[in-house]
Amino acid sequence: MQIETLMLSSEPLAILQVEDNLGDTRLVADYLKDESSDLFTLTHVCTLDEAQNELSNQHFDVILLDLALLESSGLEALEHLVSMYPNRAIIVLTGCDDVSLALKAMNKGAQDYLVKGCSDSDLIWRSIRYSIERKRTEEKLEFLAHYDVLTKLANRTLFEMHLQQALFRVERNNQLSAVLFLDLDRFKVVNDNFGHDTGDIILSEVANRLNQCVRKQDSVARFGGDEFVVLLEGVKSCGDVRRIAEKICQKCSKPIQLLDEEVFITASVGIAMCEGGVFEPMTYIKQADIAMYQAKEKGRNNYQFYSEEINAFVKVQAMLETSLHRALEKRELDLYFQPQVNTKTGEIWGMEALLRWFHPKVGNVSPDIFIPLLEDTGLIVEVGEWVLLQACTQFVDWQSKGLLPPNTSVSVNLSARQFVNCRILDAVSLTLEVTGINPECLILEITESMLVEDVRQAEAILGEIHRLGVKIGIDDFGTGYSSLLYLKRFPIDHLKVDKSFLIDIEKSKENAAITSAVIQLAHALGLMVIAEGVETQEALSFISDYECDVYQGFFFSMAISRDDFTELLLRQSKTMSTRMS
Repeated sequence: MQIETLMLSSEPLAILQVEDNLGDTRLVADYLKDESSDLFTLTHVCTLDEAQNELSNQHFDVILLDLALLESSGLEALEHLVSMYPNRAIIVLTGCDDVSLALKAMNKGAQDYLVKGCSDSDLIWRSIRYSIERKRTEEKLEFLAHYDVLTKLANRTLFEMHLQQALFRVERNNQLSAVLFLDLDRFKVVNDNFGHDTGDIILSEVANRLNQCVRKQDSVARFGGDEFVVLLEGVKSCGDVRRIAEKICQKCSKPIQLLDEEVFITASVGIAMCEGGVFEPMTYIKQADIAMYQAKEKGRNNYQFYSEEINAFVKVQAMLETSLHRALEKRELDLYFQPQVNTKTGEIWGMEALLRWFHPKVGNVSPDIFIPLLEDTGLIVEVGEWVLLQACTQFVDWQSKGLLPPNTSVSVNLSARQFVNCRILDAVSLTLEVTGINPECLILEITESMLVEDVRQAEAILGEIHRLGVKIGIDDFGTGYSSLLYLKRFPIDHLKVDKSFLIDIEKSKENAAITSAVIQLAHALGLMVIAEGVETQEALSFISDYECDVYQGFFFSMAISRDDFTELLLRQSKTMSTRMS
């Protein structure tokens, strides 16, 4: 029988025989020598101590173990070798043909069982081949059960086992440990744009970088997708954990080289400190997960420690997310409108439709809280279409009552999810058809970052929208990926100067320079300019001096309800009538 297929390398198969009966030793050696001596080496020892000495000095592929060793119980010897050398295939030999003993030996970790008087050359070599192949299969199954195939990191199961053991050490030794939960920022976008093969390369590289950030006693695992966890054992203080978290964020943010281009990715990290008293691993994993989401809320690419305050905040978030699914159906959502004013005449030029949510238990929920929830849940597409329809319906109603001056416009914000959703063109077309609004009275506002996610797709979508007669505005201009190329390439009608540039504009030379430059640039390109966040007379005077076309902000009015906006339009209408008379 050939054994070449068993050999892991060009080296001969190494066999260790543990047998204290010299007659049995010679018999087994004779059986083995029926094969070419070039294909294996046989080392014989008489005692368990000698076996351990040989095993510590060299590698053996298989161990032939006599269960009747004089110095110890055979099953105890077997159990000891399995625990000390778990990667070795073991075949037990005994002079007793006992099925129950054979089962016990297999349960203790042996790969096969042979009766000495019933063996021959073929049987022994078949047993060796079977035992080695079985051991390899066991190791493969063990790996699949406890490790991630892609990154070779521990998986969730093994990590929880390590954490469980660490928690007992925390209690026994009165030491600190920490769990870090890490999620890659915008990984889905990269994965979708570059493909899953590239995504796998990125995940493997992140795994390597995480291993570089921790110590030998620490554990790193992949939980699935782009989620990783780290167990830091025996740390001296929160400061130690903080330094490692900072190192992880810095390492992950470095560019990843993919052939001829670089990919940038960052990580959000949540931290839970394990201080003893709680022995349930999932408690700390959940805490770190909660803190990780807080890191996302803080702008990504940072770390946050878990606290009860964060936990309370996340619970409120979860409650709001659940409520949000029924908010539209229960008519809890409404539109407010902020006036946009002609800088020269002081008359209302248009309005921006802004979504508001009044929760029956919580009260008014900030858009900074519920808009991201709409985005994350995907509800933004349905709600965004409702906003578009409601805004245009209300605009046409005011127009039909003669409350709006000629050439007035209504602005509606498009979210990133809406913009790339295949329904957006149908939604705009249907809104125009149902409401009868003049397309030139509708402005759809997008952000600069939405243009660069997929330039070709953005160009195609904006081109179709423009062909419908609808105008396009860039919101928060100057805070994203500002580029003259984009202004030239896309069919843009309006630029909206971000409110951050108007803060203390009379004192900040930088803000003044940026604002004046944006206004002059837009006019040079034939674009209309809207300044948002105008809250002081100084800010209004500044943008007026540079002939900014339109402004909005608290200086004139905050966003107000439909009824209040109707009253505002009625007052303006009366004022204009008085002037004309």
